[in-house]
Amino acid sequence: MEDIVVVKKGMEPQIYYKHICTQCDAELEVKNSFIGFKCPECGSDELCVHNGDTMIKKYIRTAQSPRSSDIKNVEKKSSSKKLSKKISF
Repeated sequence: MEDIVVVKKGMEPQIYYKHICTQCDAELEVKNSFIGFKCPECGSDELCVHNGDTMIKKYIRTAQSPRSSDIKNVEKKSSSKKLSKKISF
């Protein structure tokens, strides 16, 4: 299962573009700032086309957006503390 990232108003995504190498058919995700680059697989000089069809937006998790498993663990800990308080005399 993929992690869920909570996207808040004003968060900016990282922009990548999907590119397939013309020499070795490697699938690459190229950052927005690169147009010309060398393929990391075969070393071929490549040009990446930046358009809406190849654009990928990724929202990166920050320290303020915990994983869902972390939330479940916190809920379990808080419920166990409540039980121990009720039982103690």
